[in-house]
Amino acid sequence: MKDVKKSNVRVLFENDEVGFEHAMVTFNDGNKEAVMTYYKFKDGKVAYQETGATKLSK
Repeated sequence: MKDVKKSNVRVLFENDEVGFEHAMVTFNDGNKEAVMTYYKFKDGKVAYQETGATKLSK
């Protein structure tokens, strides 16, 4: 069973070098977060990833 469920995933921006994604994440315990992810691409693959999250009310 997965501990995390992603929903409302949106790619905000993407090119050959970087990408930005926003998603809503729900955990098994009912906690929710809004998550922004930054991707850095190299040779068409993700070379680096960084996330930031904001807790939301249940």
